[in-house]
Amino acid sequence: MEPPSVEASYKAREVESALDLYFYRKVGYRLALLFAKLHMTPAQVTWCGAALGIAAGHFYFYPDLKWNLLGMLLHVLSNAFDNADGQLARLTKQGSRSGRALDGLADNLVFISVYAHLC
Repeated sequence: MEPPSVEASYKAREVESALDLYFYRKVGYRLALLFAKLHMTPAQVTWCGAALGIAAGHFYFYPDLKWNLLGMLLHVLSNAFDNADGQLARLTKQGSRSGRALDGLADNLVFISVYAHLC
């Protein structure tokens, strides 16, 4: 059976940024298909992405380029997971209000980690 198109996993076009449309949504779609095969829930993907983002923030703390680059890589992966969780929810019809709330909480935890470690 053919998987749904990447466009089927998008939010409304009006709320998608160019970076999301041309990078993160394409990466997130592939991750969402992988996570679906692994029988992961969108919430599990959200928590994994939050962990990556919180770790990214920690690596920004160190005044060493190699740790900062690792933080940047983890931050990009965190953003990809942040896109993939919603795409997985839409593709598997598992979207929920509690999932949206969890996604917002995870985003805020990542922001707090990044900003706290940069200060």
